[in-house]
Amino acid sequence: MIPSYNQELRTRKNKNRVFWTIVFVFAGFLYLFFQGYYINYNQLFHLDDESKKTFLKPFGIVDIHVFPSPDSIKINDENYDNNSKTIFDLGHYDITIKKDGYLSPHFSVDITQKNPFYADTVNLIRLPEYTST
Repeated sequence: MIPSYNQELRTRKNKNRVFWTIVFVFAGFLYLFFQGYYINYNQLFHLDDESKKTFLKPFGIVDIHVFPSPDSIKINDENYDNNSKTIFDLGHYDITIKKDGYLSPHFSVDITQKNPFYADTVNLIRLPEYTST
């Protein structure tokens, strides 16, 4: 059966409403993300935990470049990849870098609302070796 002109207009309007609703929802999420917030999906699974009840959570980014390539980079005892711009919640983080034959630096970083980014380039220094002459 061929739909009438009014039915075609009605279906076209409904499709346009759905399309523009999706566009505005995604635009809202992108706006929040670029303002430094993300949607806390853990809230859906942990309704009894008070610390996870915020729907929008602020975040920061940690970006560390290490030369030469290290054996391990740990941020709060969790592995981190070299040059891996990772998203972290606001707070205090301890960073440890290890490579055999090199000094192992350890430093602390505070990611706050006023300072949401931490970027650093670390050049590792070789351990001094004693050789008798």
